[in-house]
Amino acid sequence: PAKLWPVAVVGLIAVYCMAHTWGGYAKPVYWMGWILSLALGLSINLFHDSQSRVGNLVSNKIALYSYGLYLLHVPVLYLVFNVMGIESVALACVAFLALTWVASVAAYHAIEKPMIKLGRVASEWHGEERRENRREDQWRGPARTHRV
Repeated sequence: PAKLWPVAVVGLIAVYCMAHTWGGYAKPVYWMGWILSLALGLSINLFHDSQSRVGNLVSNKIALYSYGLYLLHVPVLYLVFNVMGIESVALACVAFLALTWVASVAAYHAIEKPMIKLGRVASEWHGEERRENRREDQWRGPARTHRV
């Protein structure tokens, strides 16, 4: 069922954080994150489409900012786990999620959205230019080639 999807995501994140906290690891063990990510990816087909308005709204917001999440999660990982030096892995995970979300939203509104708008304007301008050229070509008739 769709209602269990957020539980599965949060549950796997909690398993990752608890394994580090109780396992006594000083730094994140990335292979563990890869295995949990693989488990999450393989389980997607077990969940059905959501009928929840709130769940769908949250999913739409995540999808809107997903490119920023994808681009910025690695620099934020480095910042949180290497630069900031947070001792608690659980606190570091919370900081990572919060900073990644804030950076992604800011990048979307500062860079991505204006570039999408610029792309639409350029596309409309180019499309209008092509339509005008097509009208001129129709008025001239078919092109003639002469061989010498």
